[in-house]
Amino acid sequence: MRVVLALDKFKGTLTALQACTFIAEGIRARSPKIEVILRPMADGGEGSAELLSASLGMEPLRFSAADLNGKVTDAHIHWHNSRRIALLESSELVGVSRTSGKILNVAKTNTVGLGRALLKCLELRPQEIWVGIGGTMTADAGWGIAHILGLRAFDQKGNILDPVLTNVEKIHRVELKDTNPLFRKVKITALCDVNAPARGADVSLATFLAHKGVPLSQVPQIEKWIFTLWAHFRSVQPNLAQLEDPYTGAGGGMVLGLQTLFPELKIDLGAKAVARANALGPSLQDAQVVVCGEGGLDKTSLYGKACSVVSEMGHDHSAQVIGVFGRVATGQDYDRLLNLHRSFVLFDDPKEMSLSELTRHSRAKLHEIGSQIAQEMEKIGIAG
Repeated sequence: MRVVLALDKFKGTLTALQACTFIAEGIRARSPKIEVILRPMADGGEGSAELLSASLGMEPLRFSAADLNGKVTDAHIHWHNSRRIALLESSELVGVSRTSGKILNVAKTNTVGLGRALLKCLELRPQEIWVGIGGTMTADAGWGIAHILGLRAFDQKGNILDPVLTNVEKIHRVELKDTNPLFRKVKITALCDVNAPARGADVSLATFLAHKGVPLSQVPQIEKWIFTLWAHFRSVQPNLAQLEDPYTGAGGGMVLGLQTLFPELKIDLGAKAVARANALGPSLQDAQVVVCGEGGLDKTSLYGKACSVVSEMGHDHSAQVIGVFGRVATGQDYDRLLNLHRSFVLFDDPKEMSLSELTRHSRAKLHEIGSQIAQEMEKIGIAG
């Protein structure tokens, strides 16, 4: 008689909590006796810091940061005082919310703002720093972070180059100076939204460049710049991950820059970190059904996104897994690939609706889906 709702956000329309809540309303309206547990999810990208902070009892500390257009605005470090953990979310600092509504040339954006935020964290004297990686509008392989924290790239004349991809071909040599000594006492963890590699036959960094709005004609050039930059990083950090290694494709290759600075960097899936923090596993004990979902389902979802993590955990606890998605890409049998009992799709073409219409219809549709889930539970005897 228990159903666990563990959906991620429906980006641009609903938060993860809203999506879970609207389905819960539909279930309770149909079958009040069903126990409904809400465990909203995130994957390391947008919304992750807020969920982790709330689950772990962290305090959001506001500080000033520049967005991707150089405009000074507010950002947050989430701080756990007793455990001495500082948490940053890359999407808040270098994501779409930092574009000031303007279309950006991804090849000219960088992660400098995130590097400055990492320095800001040191003022708290943390023992650990967690960086949620995902939902970024950058693809500089973490060069901006590395630049701020001590790596310098020089041209043939010895001039220091700005850390943007359009300058990669000018790099003559790189030099890694000592980072702030306080970092030696800090454990750095990257919480990635996907475990995809930078270079691979299926999902790779190129896949995510298209998601960032890079025209397909420009993807090969940007890939070339990133791979060249990786070679320069390896000249100062020989143990740097290979481009075919998992996680190197997340956040525009951000793990590469972080690992150049911090060879002992710990890397994990953001969705697994959120699941640990919100006690998803214990909630699945004795659950008959778990519902996963997010705004968009495509082949990248299979690389460690929240829906794949929730599905795996659900099956580990012998629960039926149901998926709810805003839209689903064609060409794959996602029910089979995610091992779903069944799935629901909200809209065939959400682009035809305004944002207000989409939000209103999404709520109504999720309420209806909740009712259907309760009805199915009744039919197979789960609800008694």
